[in-house]
Amino acid sequence: MNVERIKLHNFRNYQELNFSFLQGVHVFTGCNAQGKTNLLEALFLAVLGKSFRAGKDDELIERGKQSAKIEVEFNNLIASHSLKLDLYRDGTRKNVLDGQAIKKREIVGYLNAVLFCPEDLWLIKGSPSGRRRFIDLMISQVDRNYYQDFIKFNRILLQRNHLLKKIQQQSAKPKLLDIWDDQLIELAVKIHHRRNEVLRKISELAGQIYAKITSGTETFSAHYCVFDQDKTEIEFYRKWYQQRLFEGRNNDIRRGNTEFGPHKDDINFIIDDYEAKLFGSQGQQRTAVLSLKLAEIEMMKNITGEYPILLLDDVMSELDGQRRERLIQEIDGKIQTFMTGTEIAIGLEKVTATYYSVSAGVVERM
Repeated sequence: MNVERIKLHNFRNYQELNFSFLQGVHVFTGCNAQGKTNLLEALFLAVLGKSFRAGKDDELIERGKQSAKIEVEFNNLIASHSLKLDLYRDGTRKNVLDGQAIKKREIVGYLNAVLFCPEDLWLIKGSPSGRRRFIDLMISQVDRNYYQDFIKFNRILLQRNHLLKKIQQQSAKPKLLDIWDDQLIELAVKIHHRRNEVLRKISELAGQIYAKITSGTETFSAHYCVFDQDKTEIEFYRKWYQQRLFEGRNNDIRRGNTEFGPHKDDINFIIDDYEAKLFGSQGQQRTAVLSLKLAEIEMMKNITGEYPILLLDDVMSELDGQRRERLIQEIDGKIQTFMTGTEIAIGLEKVTATYYSVSAGVVERM
């Protein structure tokens, strides 16, 4: 996969930008708040159709402007593509792929990317939502059925929660939950099964990478925290989740919220038989996160037959020499990489890279 060109108009602090790219590593340097991350954000919009940090499209439009335009030209194994996004201040947007209007959810699957930013270094110690996002983002890019099921699950979950609040207020009957529960269970089964399946493969790959980084002195693995991982049959999970929903119905009504399901699940990371979140050192945790990100890259390659692009947002300065060296070894010569930082990271002299300076929304090749 390769991004060939990006064009921006009134996007964040970019009034106009038009740059073409070759394969290899592209390094964007400059002081803070100059627009480096904005550039990665624009590229990520071509991956999922939404930002990795903004909740609404109008946050992406330059202040004082009524609209913004993003165009990304890229190729994958199948064909070359052009994706155009027109964002408007009123919340509407136009998505056009290769001249055809599409819905936002249809953007997914054409351009794949692995995003690595400083917040990811908290993947081990952070909240379960971050760990769910890690696995969901990866699967969604390579499995459109999963992405559609994920969207449907969250929509039905909102409807069930709305009904729970109405029951709480005695304006609806609890029996009505049966309709939503049946739909929720079927989607939860698919989501759980796919997450568990992919996480097992990610765990194997990350474990191998972790062992290389630590010269075989430590082990690492990842586990889906729902129930005994030996129980992987779809029917087992269906009955388990159905029972949990039924038993928790009164509590759900009291809280006005669904307490069990894929939206509450977690991932447990183990280093040398100990829970990394509780007992891992900062160095071990960072090695684990780097291993997971590199495993994510390899996993996408195994599924799609080609490497995704890699977006590194000011993460090199957060890694020590050994981990930085490992990351550079993995990307050199095989993964198109877009990297930001306040300065050129030590170790990049070992790779062929194109350098850019970013200042107040203006990008210049160095």
